[in-house]
Amino acid sequence: MGITLCLRLWLMLNVRDRQEGNHVTSTRVVTLDDTAPVLSAPKRKPATSNLVFATEVRILDNNFHILNLERLADIELVPTNNLADHLYLDEETGRRRLFIFRCGYFLSAHLAPSRRTAHCLNIFDEEFLLETRQTYKLLFPPIRQDCTKYLRELQEDLKFDEDLGRLPIGSTPPMEPPFVPSDFKFYGKRLAMLSKTLNSSNPTSLSQLWYDRRNKQTWYTMWIAIVVFLLTLFFGFASIIIGGLQS
Repeated sequence: MGITLCLRLWLMLNVRDRQEGNHVTSTRVVTLDDTAPVLSAPKRKPATSNLVFATEVRILDNNFHILNLERLADIELVPTNNLADHLYLDEETGRRRLFIFRCGYFLSAHLAPSRRTAHCLNIFDEEFLLETRQTYKLLFPPIRQDCTKYLRELQEDLKFDEDLGRLPIGSTPPMEPPFVPSDFKFYGKRLAMLSKTLNSSNPTSLSQLWYDRRNKQTWYTMWIAIVVFLLTLFFGFASIIIGGLQS
């Protein structure tokens, strides 16, 4: 029990021993047995095949960000301390919940460890850590003031670290949109699922109609028609009332 607790704090993963039995949990569990080298498990790269749906390539453009996922796809953002849960979309509870790893300082410490801590922090693959940080830029794009404002609010509420999304000095510069899920070796499958969920969501309320600007031409055409319709009703009622007063 003490070893698994230390591993959870060290790796920020929900590590459990097989002897602990079955636990009901909404997070991804990493099981380590005594025969497997502990340090080799986090370094192991996931398979990169089948990350993108074979029949279509889903573009992650400027419409793919956290606010659209919340407003249009009814996805609830859930901060998590479990790195294995990052970008995991949970639909098993009857509602959509997107887990996002909240510990930005943890990623910074592993990306740029000091000499004193290098021997115990050089655990995860650097490419994996950089890609994790790139996903924050994708969800909270710096060019969108509403997304950056939302991120600051989450940080002020202590739901996310202030260091979230920053890239350490000397690291690989972030990619620029548009992306495709295959650009992400480790998170491609989860991003493809999020993109599919967003693209298949249709507005069901006035607020969603207002925020749904994925097709700008359709959005402008619809709201111009609504404004013209409301003006027609207004002047129609106004003429009726004026005619009644004059008679």
